[in-house]
Amino acid sequence: MRTLKSVRILKPLFWIVLCLTLVNYLAMLLWSGPTLGSITGGLAIFDLRVTGYDLGEAKALLSALGNDGISFYLNVQQKLDLSFPALLALTIMLAIILLAPARFGRWRYLLALVAIVGMVFDYMENAAVRLLLLAGPDNINQQIVAMASARSINKWTFTVIAIAIVVVFLLFSVGEKFRAQKSDHKK
Repeated sequence: MRTLKSVRILKPLFWIVLCLTLVNYLAMLLWSGPTLGSITGGLAIFDLRVTGYDLGEAKALLSALGNDGISFYLNVQQKLDLSFPALLALTIMLAIILLAPARFGRWRYLLALVAIVGMVFDYMENAAVRLLLLAGPDNINQQIVAMASARSINKWTFTVIAIAIVVVFLLFSVGEKFRAQKSDHKK
């Protein structure tokens, strides 16, 4: 059962972690992402390809990046993406734990683990993308691209599921508060 003491600790922790996650995300959204998009002529980077990519698409992206773009991807984007998966997972986990109705008991912790699965695939994706970047367009093959692409798809799948859990609990929480206010007005 969630105690008042744990809520007092988790709520401020949630807000701190959320702020750190947003700062990290905004750095990628407003700086590294647009820089890479400019270099590639608008091609989406590997990390943002929700449905994955094939060998031809990977070669096209690596060719468009060129040496400078690959260097920026490795030294800026991937460094920003070192902390982001953990921060995002922790933000989602805390949101699930705080928003889940008390009757969920320990199940809320199990549901929160979905975010960890997304994080693990994100780190696996980062490692696979690093291999692609280091190999360059002429030295990659179907197997490494398929592995990297599958990790991207799995990252997005589990992250979207985790976010959907948060949204469901958030809607439930808002509904509960609305019903409570409505019943208070009837009294």
